[in-house]
Amino acid sequence: MKAGVFFKLVVIAGVVCAAAQNASDPQPGTRAARIEAERQKKATELQPDNPGIAERIVARVSEGIFTNIAHIPGFSVKLGGMVTGSGFALGPQYERAFLDEHLLMIGHAAVSTRKWELAEFGLHYGRLPGDHFFANLDSAYRNFNSLNYYGSGPNTFKSGRTDYRLESVNADATVGIRPVAPLEVGFQSGVAAVNVGPGQDDTYASTDAVYPPAAAPGIDRQTMFVRAGPVASFDYLDSDRLPRSGGLYMARYLWYHDQQLNRYSFRRSTAEVQQYVPLFHKTHVLAFRIRTAFSTADSGQIVPFYMQPVLGGDDLRGFRPFRFYGNNMEVANAEYRWNVFSGLDLAAFYDTGKVFQNTGDWTPSHLEHSVGFGVRFSTPSAMAMRIDTGFSREGFQILVKFDNVWTSVDNRGRGW
Repeated sequence: MKAGVFFKLVVIAGVVCAAAQNASDPQPGTRAARIEAERQKKATELQPDNPGIAERIVARVSEGIFTNIAHIPGFSVKLGGMVTGSGFALGPQYERAFLDEHLLMIGHAAVSTRKWELAEFGLHYGRLPGDHFFANLDSAYRNFNSLNYYGSGPNTFKSGRTDYRLESVNADATVGIRPVAPLEVGFQSGVAAVNVGPGQDDTYASTDAVYPPAAAPGIDRQTMFVRAGPVASFDYLDSDRLPRSGGLYMARYLWYHDQQLNRYSFRRSTAEVQQYVPLFHKTHVLAFRIRTAFSTADSGQIVPFYMQPVLGGDDLRGFRPFRFYGNNMEVANAEYRWNVFSGLDLAAFYDTGKVFQNTGDWTPSHLEHSVGFGVRFSTPSAMAMRIDTGFSREGFQILVKFDNVWTSVDNRGRGW
């Protein structure tokens, strides 16, 4: 190589090295130096990402103020948790995991502004994803002193409103297997003791004063039931407290045997499908639910009115809670939810369904309908409060709740 060419290469290499040095170590006064100085200044001033004011308020109320009562781990205060129509409910809750989180203990007690009472206790074993066997024990005491009753069947009138007191004690054990993570198959067995009395809301007549036993079977005498049967579910929701994608499919077949009167034995099959379709990175969600319940009385028996499936309130949000009673029920719900900003969602919904006495009437005709809109306040992991306004042929209803929209509780929280 000639000396001249070699010299030129050395000069070029020197220029490149100098440029690289200048790029990595900007000189004072240059534009690159100013950018680098600004970057370093901002790096020293960075603050954690703060949620919006709505999310902060909701988190403060739902997870902050009411968490760790007296600094005792596991204890908190729970808002709501009762059936629609109870009024504002509040009470202590205990939730603690044991045995390396394989066993979960949950206890909850509450009293509402209408003096309704609820106490629940549960032990759930096999709750980790790798567990293939599960065993649950659930018990509850309910004292609801003014449940609505308008008569049984689809053709009742709004003006027929009465109220009754329902007191019950339930205990159930469920054992099963989980062959794959989303699928559970098991067997449920338990007891339910029931007492029905006069309603305590002086605004309306007591049910026993208006409806005779022929119109309200079981109003005069109650019994204790033993129930048993298979249960199954397939759950791949992304969250059980605030789902935005995935699905939930459940089925149950239980035989209720009257232990004392030999009048009210029956069999019930229930099924529910929930599906959530996320849009725009889960900021918008299409949510669907279909739920059915079919009751077949044993020979010479009858389904008591207080054990019938019901519609109204959370299922048909344009109608009053417990508006329709019947041996069988079908309901479908659709919602479009969208996120306004962190902690606040809006929703538009459509509900349709009916109760019917004979299984042959399970058709898409003579359905009740309601439409409406909702406002939902949430934390990143759970629904904190929702306000739904529904419209129907009987006017409109405003529901204020502190739980998710579809809680999958049979018969609106009466424990059946």
